[in-house]
Amino acid sequence: MRNTCGTIILAASLAILGLTPQPARGQQPFWGWSTQPAANAKWSPELFADYIGTGQTPHPAVARIVAPENSGTSLGSGVLVDVNRNQGLVLTNWHVIRDSRSAVLVQFPDGFQSAGTVVRWDEPWDLAAIVIWKPNATPITLAEKPPELGDGRLWLRALRPEDKPAVVRGLNDPECGRFLWAPPYPYADSDFDDFLALQATAWPERRDAFWTITDADDGSVFGAISISVDVRFESGEIGYWCGPWARRRGVMAAAVRLVRDWAFDDLGLLRVEITAYSDNVASQRVALSTGFTREGARRSYITAHGVRRDDVIFGMVPEDPRPGAGERRPGSLGWPRLTDGRLLVRPFEPDDAPAVQAACDDPDVAHWIFRLPAPYSLDDAHSFISDARRRLVADESARLATVSAETGELLGSVGLSHFADRQAAEVGYWVKREARRAGVASGAVQLVIEWAFGELGLERLELLTYPGNEASQALAAKLGFTRECLLRGFLEPEPGKSREGRVVPSADGSLPPRDDQVQFVRLRSDPPPHG
Repeated sequence: MRNTCGTIILAASLAILGLTPQPARGQQPFWGWSTQPAANAKWSPELFADYIGTGQTPHPAVARIVAPENSGTSLGSGVLVDVNRNQGLVLTNWHVIRDSRSAVLVQFPDGFQSAGTVVRWDEPWDLAAIVIWKPNATPITLAEKPPELGDGRLWLRALRPEDKPAVVRGLNDPECGRFLWAPPYPYADSDFDDFLALQATAWPERRDAFWTITDADDGSVFGAISISVDVRFESGEIGYWCGPWARRRGVMAAAVRLVRDWAFDDLGLLRVEITAYSDNVASQRVALSTGFTREGARRSYITAHGVRRDDVIFGMVPEDPRPGAGERRPGSLGWPRLTDGRLLVRPFEPDDAPAVQAACDDPDVAHWIFRLPAPYSLDDAHSFISDARRRLVADESARLATVSAETGELLGSVGLSHFADRQAAEVGYWVKREARRAGVASGAVQLVIEWAFGELGLERLELLTYPGNEASQALAAKLGFTRECLLRGFLEPEPGKSREGRVVPSADGSLPPRDDQVQFVRLRSDPPPHG
């Protein structure tokens, strides 16, 4: 008979086996396997004490493991770490059950014993998990609070009373009020007190882990991050907020990387999610930059502060790549900032709306831009910017602002409609009246051409314009585009807009029912234009 009595390292056992204890009452945990009925043999505390070899009654949650083998019986010890309505989960050493040829027997000091089924094991860490019928013993608590996490720059720790001023200040920021659905807004001191009181039971009872994000050097508070674990599905959802004083510094992406790695490597979760409102571009950028994949949008998903909102869901599984800081995802448009020293091409910001409205409320711009409203209102500008930011973070298109690199004045817009499946894109642009004939359009489009053929690795760029837009066609030729064809009937006519210059008249002078476009193309392999 081989007699072994190994020590179970409790904190590591959950991480390696991917098991998290304490499901909600009445819920079937993900390890919910059936077992054979309990054995009838009796087992006394005295016999257990003799087996342990101390002569003292062991902890009620410590069990003896009896594993039948071909050549005899293997004996070991185990620990009860979780129970549900009908079953219990015991952790033991893998070498105890390694050669077992049938269900093992699990015996407790109070005389309870049950047949057990081995449901998971990890040979390198010498750990195994056994499901039994529910014993009388209370499980050992494996961890009463999540660990502190750090990367040398950030330190993630438990919420403390002295965090109140920073948390109340941060959660009263309008952006937090707009994009966070759970915290009250406005956020009072009493709201902080109530939340702090919940933290003692958040992890042991609900598997909600919450950290304050702090500066590793001086301890100042940057924001907060959490993960809610769903034991049934071996998954978790990360949530976070960042104070306005700490934004645009990579704080939140770094914090997400820490929690992401803990969730996969220590908890053994099989899926982690991040969700964000569809217009919360900053949060979506964090998810994408840390390796999460945009999986879809949920329309009218939740009511937050009286408003029904859409949200976007991002998912990640253990085998997905885990990009570090500054690593660009393959195929991503990113968040570009392109400059030649005179012009800067960058994503639109919400504060650009008044300048966009003033530039686009121009009959000439409206005439040559398909579906541009005329007249053009401030609401139109806000909608345009919101849509441009949403499409950029989703890698659908890059509608970018062209501004003066020196003063920041908005001069126009340039962008790409991305056709990733064929490594191509369509270039479009507009310039406000006051900035025309100053090389703004050619400079901005040239920056986008270099970006498209360089960083993005595209093979083909298309530029479409109305037949009568001679200035656009001259610019296309100047930038090395070749006229390929006239796309007859390409666009529907727009009510309220003149069709002059938008369509080539028929031979009899009549106008065809739909408008035309002239297509210009430049390939990556084309020689650069002269001059």
